[in-house]
Amino acid sequence: MVLRYLALTLVATMAGAVAVAQAPRTTPPLLVDGHVHITDRVYWEGIDPWKPQPIGPWDFARAREGGVNVIIENVAPYGYQTYNTTVKQTGRLIETFHRLLDANRDRMELALTASDVRRIVTSGKFAVILGVEAGFDQDGDVDILRLWYRLGVRLIQFSSQVTTAYADAGRGGARWQGTDDPELAFAHDRLSFHPPA
Repeated sequence: MVLRYLALTLVATMAGAVAVAQAPRTTPPLLVDGHVHITDRVYWEGIDPWKPQPIGPWDFARAREGGVNVIIENVAPYGYQTYNTTVKQTGRLIETFHRLLDANRDRMELALTASDVRRIVTSGKFAVILGVEAGFDQDGDVDILRLWYRLGVRLIQFSSQVTTAYADAGRGGARWQGTDDPELAFAHDRLSFHPPA
């Protein structure tokens, strides 16, 4: 079941990439970095990610210099993988992301749709798609997924190394034969980044 949802998400994401790639010529070419964790560094180290950093593989300054104009920012609450702490840490990281966004509205904008990506890049700003990485189970609460969606999350990893309250992991053993809850299918559909109609 999860594989079907993942396959559908992959197809939708690929269709979105094709739609974005086929945008009118007025849209600058898109160069996407699909796996960034800069919010974690802002949270833990207090860095200004718009200034070149002496250590670390990524910052907005060097990305801009390299031509990147779209990123998928994955907040990653690693180290907080216990009940009632992972969700809190994810919330802290999402709040950190929004503070970074608020302080840099002239340089970056949150993209909620593929159309947003084109509009934002055309305006000369970074388009940022917000995701959550780590494969934790949101404490088994679909309302937490709805909250993340309201806060701008459009990509989420439901399982990783271990089977969770929502879904089986590739190496974590089959408990649910995919997913356990029809509500998860709804939440997953809402969290997926879909191309415009």
